[in-house]
Amino acid sequence: MRSYISALTMVLVAASPTILSPAFAANTPPQDATPMNAKELSALYSGKSWAWRDGAGYLQPDGRRFTAWSRSNDKLTYAEGQWRGTDSGRLCFLANW
Repeated sequence: MRSYISALTMVLVAASPTILSPAFAANTPPQDATPMNAKELSALYSGKSWAWRDGAGYLQPDGRRFTAWSRSNDKLTYAEGQWRGTDSGRLCFLANW
């Protein structure tokens, strides 16, 4: 098995581009913008699934367990590990595939 560490900075958009502020449209965050902290990220993603084109992951609330599966051609892979949010706004995973 291989171990992989991934750190993702998540960006969420809940509105269509036509109603976004000019600062967002210019790819410039507002000056008072701050990253979500670990507690906020955990509350947002805990118990959620993450669908991919050829698989999915699940961020379990109990123990912050991360499970996932992926298919490439005829090969099916499965992952188990942990997830966590950081106070710098990152969502991180450590899993064995």
